[in-house]
Amino acid sequence: IYANPNSSNWFHNLRNLDSLSNIDLLNTSKVTNMRYMFAQTGVLSKVFTLDLGNNFDTSNVTNMYMMFSWTGYASSSFKLDCSNWNVNKVTSYVMFNNYSESKVKPPLWKNW
Repeated sequence: IYANPNSSNWFHNLRNLDSLSNIDLLNTSKVTNMRYMFAQTGVLSKVFTLDLGNNFDTSNVTNMYMMFSWTGYASSSFKLDCSNWNVNKVTSYVMFNNYSESKVKPPLWKNW
């Protein structure tokens, strides 16, 4: 299944969601916009989990603005490591993990 090149807001604001899995079934190799993609997803859940799998391809993404803002905020166990993502083409990543800083480890931005 190919994800739309503009995948912004796909899972945005699913506030009470407890789990999101099988995202690795999506082919994200052609996605350029992931703006707000998971923003506020699971924000109210105490047990939120997000499994992106090993095939979450960010190599063509240019926009990750607020991608994980508030994601899993109320969950004490939610953690996500994005440090090994290919973000060479990303130009917009302001507030990537806003209010989720302790839960979402960001990629190594080329501009940092």
